[in-house]
Amino acid sequence: MTTTSYPPALPSVPEQEIRAVGNVLIAIDTNATDAREWTARLRPELFHEHSNAFVALHRITAPDAAFTIPGFVAALAEVSQLDHGTAAARASVYTDTQKAAGLADDFDAALRLLEHTEAQRRKIQTGRRMIDDAWEGRGLDLCNAAHVPLLNFLKPSQILAWKPALDHCLVGEALIARGEVVLIAGAAGIGKSRAAFALAVSGATGGDWLGQPVRCLFRSLFIQNENGMHRLHSDFVALKSAGVDLEGAVEVLASPDVGLAFGRPDFRAEVLAACERLQGGGHPLLVIVDPWTECTQGDDKEGYQTALRNIKASLPKGDDAPGLVIVCHTRKPKEEERASGRSLLNTIAGSYSIGSAARAAFVLQKVTDEAADPRRVWSCCKANNCEMPAPTAWTCEDAGFVAVPDFDWDEWRGGNAKPAGRPPKVTEAHVREALVGTILITKKGLALKLMELAKCVQSKAYEAIDRHTKSGLLTKDGDDYRLAG
Repeated sequence: MTTTSYPPALPSVPEQEIRAVGNVLIAIDTNATDAREWTARLRPELFHEHSNAFVALHRITAPDAAFTIPGFVAALAEVSQLDHGTAAARASVYTDTQKAAGLADDFDAALRLLEHTEAQRRKIQTGRRMIDDAWEGRGLDLCNAAHVPLLNFLKPSQILAWKPALDHCLVGEALIARGEVVLIAGAAGIGKSRAAFALAVSGATGGDWLGQPVRCLFRSLFIQNENGMHRLHSDFVALKSAGVDLEGAVEVLASPDVGLAFGRPDFRAEVLAACERLQGGGHPLLVIVDPWTECTQGDDKEGYQTALRNIKASLPKGDDAPGLVIVCHTRKPKEEERASGRSLLNTIAGSYSIGSAARAAFVLQKVTDEAADPRRVWSCCKANNCEMPAPTAWTCEDAGFVAVPDFDWDEWRGGNAKPAGRPPKVTEAHVREALVGTILITKKGLALKLMELAKCVQSKAYEAIDRHTKSGLLTKDGDDYRLAG
């Protein structure tokens, strides 16, 4: 029988230590400026198996030192108390294993893994100190026994030295980034969940998401309480038919009996465990929470802020923080109201609290009120990290969204606010032309012809059919239509 020792061993990644040092050494001959900058980003606590190599690197960055590979060999010999030949052989371990390296991307990847490992070591060490304090009689309040600083004040030099990880930005020009909140909003049944799921698909495949480029592949954890197995099954069948395989890249929460109970410690603990499982191996992660109304205990500011804190408490912190997308509803619009641009943010339910917490927000709107019209307008109403992208038009389908070509933006922006006396877009001539060579036609078929002839939206075509029926131009024969007379 195998047993697990406690406390757990402190993790280390010596291969990444070699990788980081090797990148610097190779860059010395090709770009000494980069090599010096990379060395400055390395910290002693990141090196556990190759600490002498770290010390040697920093010694040769001194103003009077030789910033060369021979200089590194000499420094390594001195630090390790080795003869020159042995030090040279040890130095070759770093350069020989990095023949294709010396690149910023490769160095950044190694550094990110070193920092991730160091964060894990700190967690284990903190746990050990807490247990030691308890055994030594310093109280059972373990949270206070080993104090972890609550605040982290940054110097200007630290802020200037910060460089985002290669996978920090997930979508667009930092529209969706790790550690930040993004909203997807819309009326009930409009396709918000499909838009959120399309984001997860784009993260797995690398394809654009509703017109925005995906910057790196990422995995997605879909925490939802909207859709049952029937809907989920049909969605995945549609994706499989389209050749999309999400195994290993996406996990979806089956609607839980307790709801989205982020207020429960055990619920938060299981969400955190799922995040860490999906992030295994250093994969960037996106967490989608759908819907927001299932997370709050009230509509007041305090309830919203508590819900958001509970959600964030369920997620990894620091460099491991995932992007967070929250799916929420818009309020019922007032008659004749059609918001656009930044004003759409005010239509999001609880916008004062949840809207202010988000770095970016998107709203999905119907083109018409016709239930059969699958077209949607997708608008960004907040983008703190970049310029707001222009709105786009799509059809909502089972396997995702398809762009609408030649969308009539003037018609859309005009909405119902037409000047008095403006002539109808669908004229009698359009109706007569649509019925040329036809005796009887269904209402839907006639509407499609009118949409093509008059270049109008579906709702205007149906309105025209009703108007010309009342005027006596058209008459009904059962469920079909024909010219009167």
